[in-house]
Amino acid sequence: MAPRRGHGALFLGGLSIEPASAHSVFGFQGQWYKEEGKAVISILVGQIMQRGSSHVISFSLHNAFTARESSPVYMLAGGKAQIFDEVVDGESRELDLPGSMPGDAQPLKLYSNTWAVVEIGQDNPFPSVVNTIHVTLASWKGLSSGTVIDIWGLLGTRTTDDDAMSITNYNQPSPGFLSSGTWVQSNGNLLLTTLALNASTLYHFSFSLTNQPDEQISPVVSIEARGDISIPAILMNTGSTAFSSEFLAIPYLTIFDAAPLGNRANTFYVKACGQSKAYPVRYFFFMS
Repeated sequence: MAPRRGHGALFLGGLSIEPASAHSVFGFQGQWYKEEGKAVISILVGQIMQRGSSHVISFSLHNAFTARESSPVYMLAGGKAQIFDEVVDGESRELDLPGSMPGDAQPLKLYSNTWAVVEIGQDNPFPSVVNTIHVTLASWKGLSSGTVIDIWGLLGTRTTDDDAMSITNYNQPSPGFLSSGTWVQSNGNLLLTTLALNASTLYHFSFSLTNQPDEQISPVVSIEARGDISIPAILMNTGSTAFSSEFLAIPYLTIFDAAPLGNRANTFYVKACGQSKAYPVRYFFFMS
């Protein structure tokens, strides 16, 4: 298989051929040529590829460091019955990874260093209450221990700089973040430090802020990562993360109420009056 334009992998030399079902026809090893972007895989002596049968071959390459689109991939079979260069159809499906989109299965397509998933939401849209903020993150590259996650724009709270900011990890087997962060009220800024985070893995954390007493729409929130591997600032998707059972139990709330720090007005949010019967008054006389 030889991509003729553009290379997206590092030299590995020998290729390990998978799956096991391919070994009987192709053996266990192939050869990789980085400069040509070419994998050479030979049919074993005495073996044949049966006409009309599917033959699946898999091997691993190290992705390059920078974003790129998939290049056309060509296949050539040499031998007595030679098949000349033909373009191999790339898979249009998405990958089984957080944040993946259709087309990501195209060979050697690479994303830039950005967030794969970034979501934020709240548990309580009512004034003057303690409100739990939930954040869900996944990055295309792993983040090393000590990376600083910088979230800002969480404006309109009564939580002051002196208030301790406790970080709670949830929905994951091991904690991804230190147990406390630094809060700056004036620009709605939260700084927290990661433990080692794996690439393409969902991590969740939460913290609590006190809503202000007045009605407000949800502010625009941004997030970035700074460390050995940095991720530029991006606006966070709002109102689409997982919430606690307390939020879901509150009647008449919508997904828009889940946007962080959006406060409903300090009024009745349910106002209804009704009756059980609509019939006029009747008197019944029983005679015997």
